[in-house]
Amino acid sequence: MCGRYSLFGDWKQTLTPSEIKEKIESFEPKPDNYNVTPLSIMPIIYQSDQKIHIEPMIWGFIPVWAKDASMASKMINARSETLKEKPSFKHAYKRRRCMVPMSGFFEWANSSKGKKQPVYISMPHSNPFFAAGLWEEWTDKETFSTLRSFTIITVPANAKIATYHERMPAILSKDDMLFWLGSESKADEALRTLPEDMLVSKFVSLHVNNPKMNSASLLEEVVSDIDIKDIIPSIPPGKKKLFLEHIIENKQSTLF
Repeated sequence: MCGRYSLFGDWKQTLTPSEIKEKIESFEPKPDNYNVTPLSIMPIIYQSDQKIHIEPMIWGFIPVWAKDASMASKMINARSETLKEKPSFKHAYKRRRCMVPMSGFFEWANSSKGKKQPVYISMPHSNPFFAAGLWEEWTDKETFSTLRSFTIITVPANAKIATYHERMPAILSKDDMLFWLGSESKADEALRTLPEDMLVSKFVSLHVNNPKMNSASLLEEVVSDIDIKDIIPSIPPGKKKLFLEHIIENKQSTLF
């Protein structure tokens, strides 16, 4: 799952494909956001009519068939395995794929004793990255006003993230960015689980729990009250067997 993330600094400079970087160079980023919460308006990158666009949208997907916009808060994530089947996402998957810029994302360490501690996960040296997403345009049938929204796609977690949660954002490699934005036939190949050695994690302040808090101090490492041996991952009901099978397979594959 990805329920909070951050975006700060000059993240546009990390876009390697020149076809993308040149198109968004003139975009003026919003102020740094160290605690992006659902329903925030954040920039996404997408392709339409063979052109690259960047546009702020609402984080929380609103399907075209929704009666109202209230579904947004419940659809901040979409599972990669069911994108082609879910009525909410299957049409967007065909023609409205996007990239979501991030500096890092948050998970919560859950203790068997009931305690929780935020964990900040990022790339080494705080290099920004881009998660796969879907976007949609929804029209209010009463006012005819439109809203554009997005969701972040998740994949099975690698061994590092699985300590906290069974899912993680689908982080796009530089080679896959253009495929994801433009080629439906190759889009599936871009949705991979990032190897655990490409991410770092640290315990951070409980102030992250407050959506109104937004400062760089939220990302400072703290000493957690949770003992590492007491941490248990968050697993949705009915998913425990599949989760354990994935972790075993993931760990075995690193031996070869």
